[in-house]
Amino acid sequence: MFKTTIAGLALAFGLAFALPAFAETVTVPTKGKGLAVEVPAGWDTEEVKRGIEFSTEDEEVFLWIEAYAEPEFEAVKKEVAEYLAEQGIEIKGEPKITPHDFDKYGIATLDFPATWNGETTILRYLLIEPKNPAKSRLILSYWATPDGDKKHDAETQKLVDSFARALDND
Repeated sequence: MFKTTIAGLALAFGLAFALPAFAETVTVPTKGKGLAVEVPAGWDTEEVKRGIEFSTEDEEVFLWIEAYAEPEFEAVKKEVAEYLAEQGIEIKGEPKITPHDFDKYGIATLDFPATWNGETTILRYLLIEPKNPAKSRLILSYWATPDGDKKHDAETQKLVDSFARALDND
């Protein structure tokens, strides 16, 4: 029994160092109670007009989760386009759009061909439309360098998984 307990603790201890740690939980404001999202250790957060910006310390990955009402969609698109232009990101064509249907939400993933400073960059959006009209619409925006996308993949996935759990519980 003691060896089993030691082995279990060793495994748990090892996994704790293998998986990205969370530093804090932030709440993305919505029409309801908000969505609690776990932030990986070493990431920065900043409140933005409609939600939260997340970024890695090396600024290789930026992710935003923002809530908006349906009539605000055109304004959201304009704000995002202006920000990307200010950062030197150029969209090079139409997005690849992948629809997803879940119990509580419909989601469209938009992957854009884009460059930053003349180099390929990762630019992706998730447009999240609740099936309950009383809930907020959400946009998850993701911009990363290809190296940052690979380097921070596990951390980013944990953040997105945390967001997905919050959506499921909303």
